Amino acid sequence: MLGRGSRCVKARGAGGRGEACVPLAGCVQSRTLTFLGSTCLTQLHRVVPALCSHASQYLSYKALGEQDYRRNTMSYAVIVTGGKQYKVAEGEYLKIEKLEIATGESVTFDRVLLVANGDDVTIGAPVVAGAKVVAEVISQGRHDKVRIIKFRRRKHHMKRMGHRQWFTEIKITGIQA
Repeated sequence: MLGRGSRCVKARGAGGRGEACVPLAGCVQSRTLTFLGSTCLTQLHRVVPALCSHASQYLSYKALGEQDYRRNTMSYAVIVTGGKQYKVAEGEYLKIEKLEIATGESVTFDRVLLVANGDDVTIGAPVVAGAKVVAEVISQGRHDKVRIIKFRRRKHHMKRMGHRQWFTEIKITGIQA
């Protein structure tokens, strides 16, 4: 390297000396790879200068991340239940505040704040008209215990309590807008 903050690398000539300063190339090519059923966008990056005779040995693919391709293809919605907002997609499992519905039955959420299908995003004011999310109740249960300790120093006082919150586990089966 030439120095701090330099974006140039001296390429080696035939004599082994560094004669030329060449800026590193950025993204050269994009490619979509499929591996074990999941798709990943990548970009080809050069890690050595273009003037090197063996530059093709130093090309590498850099993953852009899962979010980049899921952002444009996935449909999701934001619903309100139990005083909380949840971002849900079809096929997801979710633990929400307890609902008095039997296991195996279907539940419909009408308070939908946002519906997105790829690049088409509909935002409600405050809810999206005609939108609903359908889910199936998988199980009822209780979360892990939360332990509460109240302690007053030098007063010979310590109080221990615990709490287990009830939940309903659901599976999102459909988003209709």
